[in-house]
Amino acid sequence: MSKEHLKIAAMNLFATHGYEAASMQLVAEAVGIKKQSIYTHFRNKDELFLAACEQAMNEELAYTLAQVEKMETIDALYAYLHHTAERYEARIETRFWLRMSIYPPQHLEKRVMVYVYYYLDSIEQAVKELLIRQRETLTTDISSTHIAQAYLSIMDACHIEMLYGGPVRVKQRIEASWQIFKRGVAR
Repeated sequence: MSKEHLKIAAMNLFATHGYEAASMQLVAEAVGIKKQSIYTHFRNKDELFLAACEQAMNEELAYTLAQVEKMETIDALYAYLHHTAERYEARIETRFWLRMSIYPPQHLEKRVMVYVYYYLDSIEQAVKELLIRQRETLTTDISSTHIAQAYLSIMDACHIEMLYGGPVRVKQRIEASWQIFKRGVAR
């Protein structure tokens, strides 16, 4: 049994049941090993959780940055919101990352938030760079930084709907938010 399999199983359980209800015994059962075998790879549940967090954050961030880098127009940010909602439904790593970034275990909150702020700051910077590349399409004198922060606010709202509202509400949130955002900043 590899560390990778353990992290994936743990992500699934943490995303589904939350940190508190996802026991090391459940992780062991999910991968078909004895609980004691997990300790060969991870000292405790916190270490397993943080390793899963780091992996999920790195995967989600790499994916997002690659997507933003390929964008040629601001409208691609709209498509990305829809794609993120689809990704949330399809990938356990995405569900785990979003849930734990919004509601981390209280005793690990400071450590998780280091990952969260790195993730958010990196995305904000990438969106800001896209806006700078597309400056001629903007109809406002609002700074690229503020526009990028506004976009991340829309992303945050969509993430909350992904967790609590479901696909229909996510789509409604995207449509309403994007109309206002686009009208405010671009032709």
